[in-house]
Amino acid sequence: MKQGRIANGVQVTPNAETTAVTLTAAELLTGLVTGTHAAGATQAYTLPTGTLLDAAGTFLVDEYFDWTLINLSAAAADTITITANTDHTVVGTMICQSAHSTTGLIHGNALRLRTRKTAANTFVSYRLG
Repeated sequence: MKQGRIANGVQVTPNAETTAVTLTAAELLTGLVTGTHAAGATQAYTLPTGTLLDAAGTFLVDEYFDWTLINLSAAAADTITITANTDHTVVGTMICQSAHSTTGLIHGNALRLRTRKTAANTFVSYRLG
C-alpha cells in the first residue's frame, strides 16, 4: 500500500473578519471564514446575494458547497449572526457563539454550512452543525 499525502484539496488562508461585513462569494468559496471582534455584541455577517454568488461559479441547480465559520472572539457576548440577503436565504439557527468558556466551549464556536443553488441566481444556506 502506497503511503503519502492524506489531504484531498488545497486550503488557502482563511478570510479573517473583524467587524460586521457582507461576505463575498470568493470568501465563502475558500471554505473557511474566521471572525474575531471585540464589539461586546453580536456582529452580523451578511451572505452575498444570489446573483453575486451565481456569478462567482458555474453552479447547476442543486449543486452545493460546504463552508465553515469559526468565531475566535474571546468575550461571551461577541457572537456572530449569519444573515440572509436578496435571493440567498438561510435555514437553521445562524448564531455562532464566541470561543469564551461559558459559550463556545459548551455550544461550540463554529458553524458548518451547506450552500445550495435552488434556481437561477437563488441559493439557500443550511446550518449543518
